Amino acid sequence: MLRQREKKGLAVICLLVNFTISVHAAESSDWRQTAYSIAAGQIGAVNAYRIEDDLIWRRIDDSRFAAFKGMQLPTDASDWSVKFFYRSDVFPRYGSASLSQDYSSMQLGYEAGRVWNWRGGTMRQGLFYLSGSSNAYLSSYDSGDISYGGASSAMKKYGAAWYTSWEGADSHRIEGVFRVTSLRNHLSYTDEAGQSRSESYRTWMPALGLRWYQTKFAADSFFWEPQVGVSFGYMNLPSVGTTAVYTPKNQTLLTGKAGLMAGKTYRIRGNEGLAYGRFEVQRDFTGPLYGEGKNVQSGDSASVSLGSGPSSWYNMTVGTSFTMGQGNTIWGELTRRFGPDMKQTWSVTGGLVLRWGGAKKEDREEFKKLKEDERSLKHDKDANKEAKK
Repeated sequence: MLRQREKKGLAVICLLVNFTISVHAAESSDWRQTAYSIAAGQIGAVNAYRIEDDLIWRRIDDSRFAAFKGMQLPTDASDWSVKFFYRSDVFPRYGSASLSQDYSSMQLGYEAGRVWNWRGGTMRQGLFYLSGSSNAYLSSYDSGDISYGGASSAMKKYGAAWYTSWEGADSHRIEGVFRVTSLRNHLSYTDEAGQSRSESYRTWMPALGLRWYQTKFAADSFFWEPQVGVSFGYMNLPSVGTTAVYTPKNQTLLTGKAGLMAGKTYRIRGNEGLAYGRFEVQRDFTGPLYGEGKNVQSGDSASVSLGSGPSSWYNMTVGTSFTMGQGNTIWGELTRRFGPDMKQTWSVTGGLVLRWGGAKKEDREEFKKLKEDERSLKHDKDANKEAKK
């Protein structure tokens, strides 16, 4: 009888212990759900940086393509350009999250018309202002023992960039660009109780990029060029949360790309254009977003890691630029983007390059003399027209 009572007592004690452990584990898991949800919302800011990094090199190419066709000679003309861009990325398996994000931007740039010599080559520089918006939506895909809620980010970005390009012998080119961007993020997330919470913050993101490429002409109207580039960025995202706080570690971002371009000139009613194609591989070496989650009430903390590890994406692009009037150029691209962990998507880019300045006074006077010369091409064409009549 006594032994039965002892057994029953031990059973009750075991049940109480198990219940206490399970409750404690549930409480421990609950606040971490909030931390993971906040971390998911920060992924949108990281991916927005990667999208912007891809845009920088495309922006620098705008004016360069216009000059490819000899539409504005000599090359001391200044360029004003405006560019519009839209893109949508879908990652069904972005590490331990599912990510859907759109990005739209406007870039207004100016390229200096003065070209000067340096170390056996010529240099050219430009600067541009950029603004954009992005919306990201994330949900839990497979977080292991933590089942967190969804999160979203509504971002606004403003910034400026400066670049310089050096062209040496055999059409070797090296370009460097420095940019700094102000990011305002309105982050919404779901806490452990299923309630929706939101917070806003602002931060700065500096970045430095380098690129090498060589332009090779197979014929007067056809060119191709290999390209290699790398970008270094830095993100200092703030702590977010009330009952549970997530603090990202300062993030150093490293991306690289390699690709091949080829293009051919064409002419429509006396106006010149350039059609081109590009294939490139973009590699992210950074890895997932790391940080620390903390329970404000108990002081407990745990490491949190979300997002995609080092991975690669691929771009296939077709584009054209077409001159109008006095060397002004319209420009557009269509890009197919794909990779092992993302849904294949299309993105559209378009813009306008406006010439400002043009040839020097001495060159304009020389051009005028050539036009008045009876041996010039203009007079030859007029003579041929008269002969046909």
